[in-house]
Amino acid sequence: SYRRSSGSWVAFGAEWERLEVDDRSVFGVNLEGESQRTTALFAQLRHTFGAVALEAGLRHDDNSAFGSQTSPRLGLVATLGRGLRLRASFGKAFRAPSIGELFFPFSGNPELEPETSESFELGVDQTLGHWRWGAVVFENRLENLIDFDFVTFSNINVGRARSRGVELEAGWRSDLVRVRWNGTYLEAEDRVSRRDLLRRPRESANLVLTISPSDWRLNLTSRYVGRRDDIDPVTFVRSEVGGFVRLDLAVERRMTSWLTPYARIENLLDREHEEVLGFPAPRMTLVGGLAFGF
Repeated sequence: SYRRSSGSWVAFGAEWERLEVDDRSVFGVNLEGESQRTTALFAQLRHTFGAVALEAGLRHDDNSAFGSQTSPRLGLVATLGRGLRLRASFGKAFRAPSIGELFFPFSGNPELEPETSESFELGVDQTLGHWRWGAVVFENRLENLIDFDFVTFSNINVGRARSRGVELEAGWRSDLVRVRWNGTYLEAEDRVSRRDLLRRPRESANLVLTISPSDWRLNLTSRYVGRRDDIDPVTFVRSEVGGFVRLDLAVERRMTSWLTPYARIENLLDREHEEVLGFPAPRMTLVGGLAFGF
């Protein structure tokens, strides 16, 4: 990377990865030396023009099994005064199926195609004194989304999918107290079957309260996840899962510059819930320890 000034820089990079898998069991050899290689080159530029900052990026992936793909990305941030900013971005992405998605015993599917996507985002945020707020609208369009099919019990491609929605945030802070809230409304749809994508709640939100007197820090987190579609693990029938609220409490004290004891109570209300059907979340859980910093 090379920085020309405080607001302008350019970066270049490269990645190389080779994965190989073997699978043997009492039934014999299932896979032997199946491999996949990926080489990638990328570059990103940021430049400021007064109150406007522009970012541009380009990534080229070459996969030994799925060919090449070039993905651009553009972003723009305009500062309008009084802490107000406007943001906009557009990008494309490419993801080849992983070795596990292709070859994992029983559920792997060597016929999978790579995912490609386009994303759009437009947002605004402002900081005024102790207050901060923001809003973002977004849309992601995907082709050949890799998902798991409970009917065939294997990985499949969803021909076309779309997720779009709105994210809101608000916060207030002082030297002693910080409060932060964010919420999301999401529409995630299989554009072929016209049904909601699994395990994507339409509504979700988080509320975080942090109190920091002297060397202490108290953190209370509330998380809400709304209703979403899932697959019943017994009948394999599509069904709707109810929402849940989870509360976590954490406390820590900085004893020295390098030692911080901490404790957490996860699922403080001891509520039963499942983020994925068939996988119950732990009930009230106590965690404690020491953190060392150097």
